[in-house]
Amino acid sequence: MADPIFVYSVAADTANGLVSPGTLEREIFNDAGLLVALKSILVASDVLTIEMKTTGTVKATLDAVVAAHTGVPLITPTTFLMDASLLDANGRIKYATTEDGGKVQTWDVADAAARDALVVGASDVGNSAKLATADVGSYLFLLNSVSPNVWLPLDGAGTPFDEKVKASATDTVSGRLIEKLLAGPGVKLKVTTPAVTVPFAQYLLNEEDNGQGASHAEDNQPTPFDIEHDYSTTPLQPEYINPSTGHGLEWITKEEAGGPHTLITGTKIETKLHGKTKASMCCVLDIDAVDATVSRFFTIGVGINAGLFTLEAANTTEIWFAYNDTLVKFAMNLIGGRQVVHVVYDSDQAVPEDRLRIYVDGARVARNSGTLPSLAETLDVDDVLAELFIGNRANNERSPDGRIHYCSLYDAAITQDQITMEASALAFNDDTDPTPSQTGEAVEIAAAHSKRYRRGFLSKSLSTSTLEVGIGSCRNNTDVLNLELTAAATVDITTSGAGGLDTGSEAANTWYAIHVIGDTTGANATKGMLSLSATAPTMPAGYNAFRHVAWARNDSGSNLKKFRYHTEQYCHYNTDRTDQTALSAGSATSFTAVDCSAFVPPTANLAEISISWEPNSGASSVQMRPGGQGSITDQINIRSAETSASSYDYPPFQAALDDVQELDYIVSSSGDDLWIYVHGFYDEIY
Repeated sequence: MADPIFVYSVAADTANGLVSPGTLEREIFNDAGLLVALKSILVASDVLTIEMKTTGTVKATLDAVVAAHTGVPLITPTTFLMDASLLDANGRIKYATTEDGGKVQTWDVADAAARDALVVGASDVGNSAKLATADVGSYLFLLNSVSPNVWLPLDGAGTPFDEKVKASATDTVSGRLIEKLLAGPGVKLKVTTPAVTVPFAQYLLNEEDNGQGASHAEDNQPTPFDIEHDYSTTPLQPEYINPSTGHGLEWITKEEAGGPHTLITGTKIETKLHGKTKASMCCVLDIDAVDATVSRFFTIGVGINAGLFTLEAANTTEIWFAYNDTLVKFAMNLIGGRQVVHVVYDSDQAVPEDRLRIYVDGARVARNSGTLPSLAETLDVDDVLAELFIGNRANNERSPDGRIHYCSLYDAAITQDQITMEASALAFNDDTDPTPSQTGEAVEIAAAHSKRYRRGFLSKSLSTSTLEVGIGSCRNNTDVLNLELTAAATVDITTSGAGGLDTGSEAANTWYAIHVIGDTTGANATKGMLSLSATAPTMPAGYNAFRHVAWARNDSGSNLKKFRYHTEQYCHYNTDRTDQTALSAGSATSFTAVDCSAFVPPTANLAEISISWEPNSGASSVQMRPGGQGSITDQINIRSAETSASSYDYPPFQAALDDVQELDYIVSSSGDDLWIYVHGFYDEIY
């Protein structure tokens, strides 16, 4: 007869709290050392139901596992007959195990004896009709033969998944298997999250719906440390706002006064942070502009110093963090709308790069420059003049232009999983505590990134033939797979396939699309790849998913130009301006096109340029406009400030191009000479 399916209905445990699906996952599928085939997992009315295929010989062990959590095992054995839909054309079942990393394999169950022996113990492994020794582990999921490489529940029903379901005995993330099976928009599950750090100070900034009526920004945590408001009236800032995603404070003018602040001497802020090697911060920002003199977002500091534990910025392509008055700069598109920023300080880490980390919307971003903490370096915040300040600094006049919705502090290095969950919760609404519960709560879980989602993958040249694709995550172009790089990937244009050029040989004076490529079966690691095509690269064997994330240019000598992406949209050339000359000694007195396509890729139409100009007289002028815009006669207009001929070098500025990467220029006199240099470009790649 066929093996039975045991249905485990696990209700709330009054002694131990709500049952953790993730704990059951590890104990049943790993710790118990059992081989089981999962049929389904359901969550309804706070009851977790797990159906799995196993044999009666392991029933007692499973009983003990569940009993440890509930006190009373609720087990209902039922009969399960093999369905033809589970078998392939050769009468074999497909399966994956933890021990082989989820690799899809087949097992012959054409005869009844073999079928009844589907689930075996470790001592049985090696028999010809059973699993190979290397496959000792847990059955996690079976493949339905109707659609190869699409993961379905054992009974063939339900919604397909775009990635394999895998568990690990060392995986401390509860609910991981449940999330993969059921998560989706609107699905709520009971999960338990271990190792959660609750913030010791938390400012929801929701005291008022509007105006300047509140006297303090209130701390939402025990033993609250409320911060006294110091409003500015000229200009009127900050003011409370109440958009749909949650309240906040708004500053309408950068480099001005205003913001809540209070001295921290003798308070829990000082006690929790001073002398510590681990701490974290979270802010929800929506910034329109910052000042070059450094705008402050969430500050612990003294006067005009860099900051003792401070989040700040002086340009829109970076986010800065200062610890112990030491400044470190990270890549970020600061004006990318409402964003959740986490900072983790952990000087106990052996790897220096891990001692200070910044995450934007849950994804880690790259460090651009700055000195990292030394091993076990402690935070020093006990200065008697140190203040906690939201949206400004102790000496004032360092406000951003924008909105701050939420701020919190932790006396520990919070985990990537907590960061991910908090970022998801805060993106939805920042008026409630986003900290995951340690005892189980209903949480919203997203099964996959949205189709347009992309974070990271900041690329840069390494040599004349190699480049680096930075860490990042995105959805692939057909919306079936999350692509992630947890470490930077090197791409060599002189090699072929994954990690190189998709097909053919490199060519001079050519744009190459930089892609991140992946495998929906999970058998092959995510890598970078170059292609002439931004939309249809030639995929190497074993890969079937991609996303275009950046561009690289081969010059006239078939060498990669030196470049670096500072944000997902902005790329800068690390070369002398003379190597970036788009126009040399131009003297056209009627609008004439300048081709910038050697410096700006085909999907971009905004360049960063500078000009050198030698006017013939003091009354000369230069005009520029996007290519082919004949109706525009006065867009960018630069006039000589001298009364006689002179020479000018103008700093970089943005110039709009047309769809073939051209701009038009005109000088007022045929004796004028104009040089145009392209230093970089801005590109929205989707």
